[in-house]
Amino acid sequence: MSGRKQKKAFMPSVQPSLEDILEESAVKNSMRNIARCVMKRRADRVQAKAGKQRPKKTEKSSPEVPKGPANHSSEPKRRP
Repeated sequence: MSGRKQKKAFMPSVQPSLEDILEESAVKNSMRNIARCVMKRRADRVQAKAGKQRPKKTEKSSPEVPKGPANHSSEPKRRP
């Protein structure tokens, strides 16, 4: 069979721990860049949201007036 040889995967005898991986400078820089982008997007979103907000409509505080025909007479109501 002709063709390329398959490369054997690099298998270190001791697997690095997660803490060791996270301590590498390249990983730290990547995490820092991601955090910076996230914070910038969040700030932009909050700023845009603040610009879109409208002042809340406040209901007029007036005493409740019963709806219906006004009865201005001083006589008590009579039922037929």
